[in-house]
Amino acid sequence: MKNAIENVKTIEVTRAVRSTQIGGLKIKKKQIISLLDNELITVGNNAIEVVMDTLNKINLEENEILTMYYGSDTALAEAEKAALTIREKYKNYRWRSFAAVSPLQLHHFDRITEEDRTSDSKNCDR
Repeated sequence: MKNAIENVKTIEVTRAVRSTQIGGLKIKKKQIISLLDNELITVGNNAIEVVMDTLNKINLEENEILTMYYGSDTALAEAEKAALTIREKYKNYRWRSFAAVSPLQLHHFDRITEEDRTSDSKNCDR
């Protein structure tokens, strides 16, 4: 279980609450930002573009499970468009989507390798 958790990557997409500069990225208040495992990675004005840019920055070459949670302030149409865009690009991945995590969060993704999921299942049998 511990091994599986260590290999999970988490992306959070939200809006900046103030203007600032972090790690060379200039951020304006209310811009879309993404964090990969709590580290600021991408800034932009379009949530789907920020999500795709962030996904492109991580290694998704292994069999993966992608899980998307979208915030209660995110319109269903926007969440569906994001899900469709991601599904089209990452056709070979298992996909799950859940609604209304938090009003502050636009999208939240978790990914785990097939190997981690399998080894986790084996460890649960013991």
